[in-house]
Amino acid sequence: ENKNAIYMYRKKKWLIFFDIDFFICIRICLYYIRNRVIKKLSAPEFAIRDRLNGWTPALQLFLQHPITGAGLGTVYPACFKYTSKYFNIYSNSNSFKHAHNEYVELLGEGGIIALFLFLFLCLFIIVNMVRIYFRKDCSKVMRFGALGVAAGLCSILGQQFFDLSLRMSVTMAAFFWLIGAGFFLTLKCPVTNKKVLFLWEKKISVPNYIIGGVALVLILISWRLAMPLFSAEYNLIQSLRTKGQKEIFLEKAHKAMPQNPYVLNHRISYYSGMMQMGINQFEKILQEGNNEKVN
Repeated sequence: ENKNAIYMYRKKKWLIFFDIDFFICIRICLYYIRNRVIKKLSAPEFAIRDRLNGWTPALQLFLQHPITGAGLGTVYPACFKYTSKYFNIYSNSNSFKHAHNEYVELLGEGGIIALFLFLFLCLFIIVNMVRIYFRKDCSKVMRFGALGVAAGLCSILGQQFFDLSLRMSVTMAAFFWLIGAGFFLTLKCPVTNKKVLFLWEKKISVPNYIIGGVALVLILISWRLAMPLFSAEYNLIQSLRTKGQKEIFLEKAHKAMPQNPYVLNHRISYYSGMMQMGINQFEKILQEGNNEKVN
């Protein structure tokens, strides 16, 4: 009885802590979302046309290459070619650089095939996670872990209708972590129902050290591949924060990832500004020289 009482006390304490933490997280999210929602609702026409302006280039590419798309990274340059009639009004927005809709951008870059594979991968994980959650033969850790993976993926996929966050390193890392966690849980607690098409119809016993080794290798590879992007973004942010060393950080960002479009834009803007300043100073010197000759 004493053990049960201690267990119930600890359980109640953790539940209270979870409730407080959940309440704080909701309050923080609402605080940051509220102003953005109010801004969008105050000018709904601007928000709609802003999104249509961003979707136009990707949809144009999709119409030209409906099956396989125009290739990875083609939506960005297409944004300067296939401009909508609202481009001059909304070109100050970042929407024109990307579709601001991952599904539309996938159609433009990879066509129907890319969109199908992307949705199949995500739905495969989500459906398996939901089925694992309702299974009684899996542990609570597995079941609630699967529920968390499914909820996280649904949240990210819902956001992709209005955003390009999967093109950002932080969200990209979270997305692929959820995909990896989904595959791990599917391997540890596989679905055996043959009425539905899944990759694993029979229970597979995979040693933990093999799964851990594979996960470690994938983490190291992903870290190596992501390092240039993190380095470029870090140096780009530093260039915006520091005035005296702006050029140094821009060059570091360009060296880390030369094909990064945001780094290219900032370098072009910075050096064109410096050239314009030089031209203005030269014209000023010429004007002063002419004035001296006149006098």
